[in-house]
Amino acid sequence: MDKDNVPENLELAGLQGLAAEVDGQAATVAAPGDPNAPELPAPGPDYGAGARQTVDMFGALAVGFVPEAAPLWGDDTKARMSASLAPVFEKYGWDMAGAMPCELVAIVTCGPVLWQTSRLVAAKVEAAKAQAAATRGQSASTLQAADVIDPAEKPEGSVHPQMALYK
Repeated sequence: MDKDNVPENLELAGLQGLAAEVDGQAATVAAPGDPNAPELPAPGPDYGAGARQTVDMFGALAVGFVPEAAPLWGDDTKARMSASLAPVFEKYGWDMAGAMPCELVAIVTCGPVLWQTSRLVAAKVEAAKAQAAATRGQSASTLQAADVIDPAEKPEGSVHPQMALYK
């Protein structure tokens, strides 16, 4: 066959045109440090990083409140949660990375410590009740908080005169 009679391959011609266009664009890219380089637009929020940070924060919060929940918050689980949360952040334009309200940071930081402290205080009060019940020969479940206080130290409350009608 003659070269002039060969049918033209349109796909190949299209690819050659695309390659020439890309090469032309690459030639216009400025070298790093070029003062004449055009300004690049600022990158948008990294929704994946924001989702990871949010999941890490709530995982730490949950484990701080209930240490027994630590096995539930493994790396695989947090990765799956982050992956499912990132599109939600993107859909609503939420960028939690670096934009966390200070009140939420305070709750996450202080909340678990305060909660565990309150549990220790409650255990100490229960132990004091049990000890007072043991010294009086009572059951700890029937012991009231007022029984722990010495009756001599307990102030007398004021009673309305009509209360005498209900005896």
